[in-house]
Amino acid sequence: MNSNATSPVGTPNALRLNIAERRELIAALCQLDATPNNIAARKQVRFALPEGYSIAAIVQQPGGAPQQTVLVVRDISNGGISFLHHHYLSTGTRLHLVLVGADRQPLIRVEASVVRCAHARGMAHDVGAKFDQPIDIASMLGVQDPSQAARQSPAPDPTGPTLHGVASELHAGLLVKLVACGDQERIRAAIEAAIAVIEMRVAA
Repeated sequence: MNSNATSPVGTPNALRLNIAERRELIAALCQLDATPNNIAARKQVRFALPEGYSIAAIVQQPGGAPQQTVLVVRDISNGGISFLHHHYLSTGTRLHLVLVGADRQPLIRVEASVVRCAHARGMAHDVGAKFDQPIDIASMLGVQDPSQAARQSPAPDPTGPTLHGVASELHAGLLVKLVACGDQERIRAAIEAAIAVIEMRVAA
């Protein structure tokens, strides 16, 4: 018997999609979103929900009764969330969300409103919601925001390679032997070769 056929309305299985089908649908929707124009228009970095995390929700449609569910999350950002739902949610639907960590402990409660909803496949609808107040989702998920990482990365040295950097690549043992043997010609040749390497790297 297909267990999805008897799944309660408030569970992810209400979509009547198994885990593999849900993942495939989410991947397809994310791929459709990954156009240069869509990426350029995004104001917030989006994150996938890590394994073990979940978002419990109370969905309050205008004029309807509140409904408890566990969201099938596409992605989440500081400003909002995208998820799959088993029926159409009208714009303005209120969401009372609880982000639950891998240890089953609630991390934050946040209020949101549905801003878009479109039929995706079968009973699944692709929903986007905006948080009433932005949150620091990267810290809560224990991941690094790529934009923060870029700002923290040291800037490249505009002067190019330094003498110290090139010298550190020379074989110290060879220089020691040259000095010990007192062969002035070979010492001068080694120094000239090092200078040539520096000049080539600076020119590059």
